[in-house]
Amino acid sequence: MLNGKDLNNISVDRYDGAVAVATLRNINERTITGTTETTMIPTTIRGTKTIRTEQFETGSTYKIFGYCLLTTGANQTGTIRVKIGSTTLVSESATLTSNLSSARAKFEIIVTITAIGASGKARVSGDLTIFNTIPPNLGNVVGRAIITASDVTIDTTANRDIDVTYQFGATGNTLQVREFNIERL
Repeated sequence: MLNGKDLNNISVDRYDGAVAVATLRNINERTITGTTETTMIPTTIRGTKTIRTEQFETGSTYKIFGYCLLTTGANQTGTIRVKIGSTTLVSESATLTSNLSSARAKFEIIVTITAIGASGKARVSGDLTIFNTIPPNLGNVVGRAIITASDVTIDTTANRDIDVTYQFGATGNTLQVREFNIERL
């Protein structure tokens, strides 16, 4: 349920007949370098990344999407993780294309709550796509599936933050998160 305070921090959009409630939009960018796991959510946002207890409902769906620039050295790896609270729903690691310079990357992740309670469940489906050259010549496209093999147990009896993190396997790489959005569908 929304209360009067919530109405100041959301916007409503329509997509092919579906209504999406924007719960978080970035104001500034976030740059990730090094080998420390770091949230992709920029420091200045409009809205909240917190799912309140009463918002956890079976069938609740959240769409997380954004756009980034990626610069890499040779033979580097990167790991993207999707979390609710301290629980990692999915962790996907891959070898990155060597020597990218401001390559375009986009991600779209869907998180669906499939059960609630102390032993609630969530599932994740989505992808991360890296375009190796600058448009209009998109060149090689590298895709990474972000998907849970089965539903993951989460505790929905308290407020929980939803998060997406990124971590490089070595220094000398940069991920600049330019757009980051979370919408409740």
